[in-house]
Amino acid sequence: GGDVVKFAMKDSQQKKFGILVMNDAYGVGIAKAMRTVIEKMGGEVASEVRYELNKTDYRAELQRLFAPKPGAIISVSWSEMSRTIMKQAYELGLMKTVQGKWYLPYFQDSIEAAIPETIEGVKGLDVVSAVGPRFDKFAANYLKKVKGNADLEKFISYYPVIAYDAMWISAIAINMAGSTNSEAIKNVLPTVFEFYRGVSDPDMSVDEDGIQVTQIYQPYVFKNGKPEILNVTF
Repeated sequence: GGDVVKFAMKDSQQKKFGILVMNDAYGVGIAKAMRTVIEKMGGEVASEVRYELNKTDYRAELQRLFAPKPGAIISVSWSEMSRTIMKQAYELGLMKTVQGKWYLPYFQDSIEAAIPETIEGVKGLDVVSAVGPRFDKFAANYLKKVKGNADLEKFISYYPVIAYDAMWISAIAINMAGSTNSEAIKNVLPTVFEFYRGVSDPDMSVDEDGIQVTQIYQPYVFKNGKPEILNVTF
């Protein structure tokens, strides 16, 4: 949440934000994290709207989101829900009021089902894997396994890479704890994260809240009907 805020504030040069998140524990949590960073950086949350999952109409939520005229939007949604939200924002004429200033913390997941013309100019971040010999070895083995599957051969997404790391971290933690007891495993996990060198990132260490300290993000923009990498720092 914090990283997309930093990107959005630098890229948009706006201080007044609207936040749209799902109405569940995750949505509330990420909205809180985004609000904290926005306010710490001297910005303002003009509106924070929570939506229910799997609805077919989000027009009321979108109108509340845009009512105080935010300069930029940060939204969290996936797949078909994201498609509906973006389509209705476009149809209501709301998207053009923040053209190029609508941001997504999970870019690929948010645009995968979208109608291209409705998301022109939308920007966001995606987690990417670190480069290096461990990743290169994993990539070579992965591409052998998926050979013949055109969709999987296009690129190696973050998900199989982090799933591989999660499997190894879990196995090492169980071995170190000498138990499958969840509390015992939880107690040794910070230590495992400290010394395990990941495929997704060599530094897997976590802070006191269990959040990975370092993570690599790539900014994207949806332009001329396709996602493009933005070579910017934030």
